[in-house]
Amino acid sequence: MKIIAACLLILSVSAAQAQTTGPALGIRRLAAPPVIDGVLDEVWKTAAAAPGLAQYQPREGEPATEETIVYLGYDNDNIYAAFAAKDSRPGLIRANLSRREDIFSDDSIGLIVDTFGDRRRAYEFFANPLGVQADAVNNNGSEDTTPDLVWYSKGKVTGDGYVVEMKIPFKSLRFADAAEQPWRVFLFRNIQRKNEKDLWPPCSPDRGGMLTQSAALKGLKDIGSGSKFDLMPEFTAARVDPRAPLTAAAHYGDANLRLGANLRYGLTPAWTMSAALNPDFSQVETDSPQVTVNQRYAVFTPEKRPFFMEDADVFSTPVNVAHTRTIADPGYGVKLTGKQGLYTAGALVAEDRANGGSKSEIARFKTDIGRGSSLGLIYSGREAFSGDFNRVAGLDGSLKLDDTHTLEFQTLGAHTGSSAGHSSGQASYANLMRSGREMTWYLNYNDISPDFKAENGFIMRSDVREGAAFFGYKFWADKGPLQYWALSSAYSRSYTHGGTFTDEDLYVKGSLMFPRQTSFSLTYRPSTLERYCAVAYRKQYATLSFYSEPSKFLAVSADLTAGDGINYNPYPFLGKKKAWNLSFTLKPSSRLQLSQTLLNSRLNKKSGERVFSENVWETQLSMQWTKETSSRLVYHYSTLKHSGFADALVSRVLAPGTAAYLGYDVNVTGDNGRLTRTTETLFTKVSYLFRL
Repeated sequence: MKIIAACLLILSVSAAQAQTTGPALGIRRLAAPPVIDGVLDEVWKTAAAAPGLAQYQPREGEPATEETIVYLGYDNDNIYAAFAAKDSRPGLIRANLSRREDIFSDDSIGLIVDTFGDRRRAYEFFANPLGVQADAVNNNGSEDTTPDLVWYSKGKVTGDGYVVEMKIPFKSLRFADAAEQPWRVFLFRNIQRKNEKDLWPPCSPDRGGMLTQSAALKGLKDIGSGSKFDLMPEFTAARVDPRAPLTAAAHYGDANLRLGANLRYGLTPAWTMSAALNPDFSQVETDSPQVTVNQRYAVFTPEKRPFFMEDADVFSTPVNVAHTRTIADPGYGVKLTGKQGLYTAGALVAEDRANGGSKSEIARFKTDIGRGSSLGLIYSGREAFSGDFNRVAGLDGSLKLDDTHTLEFQTLGAHTGSSAGHSSGQASYANLMRSGREMTWYLNYNDISPDFKAENGFIMRSDVREGAAFFGYKFWADKGPLQYWALSSAYSRSYTHGGTFTDEDLYVKGSLMFPRQTSFSLTYRPSTLERYCAVAYRKQYATLSFYSEPSKFLAVSADLTAGDGINYNPYPFLGKKKAWNLSFTLKPSSRLQLSQTLLNSRLNKKSGERVFSENVWETQLSMQWTKETSSRLVYHYSTLKHSGFADALVSRVLAPGTAAYLGYDVNVTGDNGRLTRTTETLFTKVSYLFRL
């Protein structure tokens, strides 16, 4: 602790020196609100215009290859932005009328706003040339795409480029309670076919994190206080065959009916209380296809449920002890999150009706220190109604040592009790990293004791002491089609707490990057050791990867892994493994999209005898009828398990929280070439967001 305290003292003393004035951009109050229609009208002539953007990639610091004019303004309730993105070849602009968040294969523009001005956390608002939205929260360089914010945008492709207008309500943001706001901004443009990312102000990874180089936004004052009260009632009706009545639902014939609500109250512009009462957390979205056969460790599934997605970054720590997907069937949830000065805090309580019932409690506190550093505390507990419990608490920190070096650490203790007895465990994590434009490296240590459990989290394995090192270097090209080539290598070594040598991994990797998002990479592992069931297995294998977006109509990716592999069940041995995946996306028009994914994993004995061959097939066809209305068909099948599903969904999403869905799902199993239905579900879900 003395070492940590000394580091914090140095950081706090140097903080004043680090906070230089830097670039600034003025913003003006508009006399009248602009109409968000993708057309630059007279109102924008009174707005503030930003300087020209510069390349962040691939030619850092050079002028952008295409001109972008950006205007900013505000009134009492909203901040506005307009982007006039010129293009010398407008026929090559990539713009698809797609679902929200599905824009990252298109050209796009973005407004990034740090509303507290602390250079640590920022809202990111992106839109493609047709105004289709995506948003994220940037937390010290780590992007969290789970939150869905309410804002408005419209875009149009023109004869010399495209225009996008944005309106972002202050009700959708959190910010300091101050007369003049200390906001900071970045302006962004992506030219997809060139792999070009442009920014203002100019930014370099060798001068610190992106947010530390943002520009001050001057003149934003006397604005609205943000959201006071949001109410989102939701109704779900579902019929499942064979009949499966839910205990926490009303019933009409064979249908389950559930009425719930999400509530959000802004205590101040910076603090929010939210609740979910009898919510429907059924998955409207299908999870990405994964091979789950012959896996030694659990497969991670991301969170997709709105109540848990909002402010999820507040509860994030290096060791994942707050993975809310483990709360399977909540009866209610209550959450408080916010920031006051240097301090960020959050608390979450949720009842889980699954597995006999339990209550999860998660609490988080973090304080900012110096320039980009922080210290935090976290508690994550689960109390089962049967009397069993699991409680985890710990300290974590992120210390910004200089522009490119960061030290992250976490230490945790866990106590678990049940009728079978009590146990205690510890976990610790440390990572020293250098991140820059050319050179990146890290040294990592991870220690999890045999009895450490985090029932609210995702811990891949326990009883491990692991050290790892990584080194990578990018060689950026000054001219020609090759943008960069890169070499990297990593080594890791693991032991149990009893001192048994369990794992060793060494790899070397080479990669090439070209325009049109075209990349090749080759990874070779010459000698990897894995101990399983007291036997040490030495493996050698290689992976070849390819990805490309050669045109706005096509994207394709492929991976091939071949070499040694372990059979884990029902008895272990070393065999020969081959795994490949192929996926492609066709876009015959800006509205229609066909995606096909094929996964294969097979294992043979050394003698050549087949042990298993798993094939996963997923086809997805989607049609975006308007910006708000879409339809989707998904077919998924696994040959080894002889099971799959078909999914049809029609959606109308006016804004996050205001949506209607009509869906049909059928699960099937295969037998001698015939498909047999196992379950069939017809459902509808409707919600509406009232902002008061």
